[in-house]
Amino acid sequence: MAGGSGGRSAFRGSGYTLGGDETESRKVEDPNEPLRRLLAQRPQEVKRVLKLWRNGFSVDDGPLYRFDDPANKAYLEQINNGRAPLEVLNVEYGQPVTVHVEKRSDEDYTPPPKTHKPFEGKGHRLGAEIPPRPEPVNPPTSAAEPTSAGSKTKTPQADVDESKPTTTVQVRMASGGRLALRLNTTHTIADLYALVSTADNESGSTRDFVLLTPFPRKEFAKDDTTTVETAGLLKGVVQQKYL
Repeated sequence: MAGGSGGRSAFRGSGYTLGGDETESRKVEDPNEPLRRLLAQRPQEVKRVLKLWRNGFSVDDGPLYRFDDPANKAYLEQINNGRAPLEVLNVEYGQPVTVHVEKRSDEDYTPPPKTHKPFEGKGHRLGAEIPPRPEPVNPPTSAAEPTSAGSKTKTPQADVDESKPTTTVQVRMASGGRLALRLNTTHTIADLYALVSTADNESGSTRDFVLLTPFPRKEFAKDDTTTVETAGLLKGVVQQKYL
């Protein structure tokens, strides 16, 4: 008998059962196909470089997270425990990430040099008698859907006085979505908390959270009566962090 491999067949895909006089052939799907589809939908694995400096840590060429900030210490503990802080490592929920550690404990953090970006946008030809008509700019709306897939939660609307100055504050939700909140410049941090809490409740979340600015990092109290103008949040961005 000729020698051969005793291993299993490497055949993959669907097949057909043998039919007969009274039974038609039928297609048999590959039982592993659902698993392959699920794996294909997973976010692509990414790599991040965690740099440990004398005065803090940074990820890739990002900003410094100081060791003397308790919140940043919690981030480092999560990384040491094999958990990826989404806002620090800039990854999606469930996305695999490989973290390489660079120890530079004898150096203070040095910001990376700024890279020159070429001009991006539109221009007009010199000497044109009639320049092209500019595209209309849509004003910010008071209701924008979060960017998280499948979410049906609507952005809560603040009571805006149109006779007074207005602004738009972007909120990066801990769930991965975003809110664009149109406010008067006299609205307070407490008002901002109330709107974000309303959005959370509509999506089914009741977890406690804090609002903070990503860089420079600053946490706001829930009962803070400072106006968004005084807090420097005109057309600004805040981040929601679950406790």
